[in-house]
Amino acid sequence: MTKKLKTLKRHYGILGGAFDPAHVGHYLIASYYLALHPTHQLLIIPSYQHPFLKKMLDFEIRFKHCQMMAQQLGPRAHALAIEKEIPHTSYTYHVIKKLRQIYPQSIFELIVGADAYEHKESWYLIEKLEKMASFFVVGRAHKKSPQGYLSFPSISSTQIRKKIKQQKNCGALLLKDIYTDILKNKYYYIDERLLKRPHKD
Repeated sequence: MTKKLKTLKRHYGILGGAFDPAHVGHYLIASYYLALHPTHQLLIIPSYQHPFLKKMLDFEIRFKHCQMMAQQLGPRAHALAIEKEIPHTSYTYHVIKKLRQIYPQSIFELIVGADAYEHKESWYLIEKLEKMASFFVVGRAHKKSPQGYLSFPSISSTQIRKKIKQQKNCGALLLKDIYTDILKNKYYYIDERLLKRPHKD
């Protein structure tokens, strides 16, 4: 079971995604959130199973990289493997519902890009989700934040994977420890058809 954080704070920013791989774009957004909210905690939550069964690198590897990123962000950042505990396809609604069960006195804020937020009406149970969590929307992909927050470069994980497979330098797009681990273990060098699918149990 997911253990409660040693220092329970009332406000949590939630940064979720495939993190395939975790890159500097994620890090910049996370740093920005923590800088604007000096009393908040940040939860980095990698997807266990993609809602559309998209192929991803093994969950444990992606989670390890999220832990590396959290360590560099400082003591208020935490990587959680909470999606591994959800027995079905974990939409954002299910993740927040689970977090509310674990931390019932807490307030949650979803950190999302303006490009994704623009299509939120198509999200699973969005009406209920909006009652469970607020949104922190940053500008991305030529879409400005409707809340006036900064815009960040739209870094493509797909392009990063492609460059790594082609043995092109990605040192400007990945945190050093994560990049070193990827190169050492050749995580993205193999054919995508051989990548592990997330477990369904």
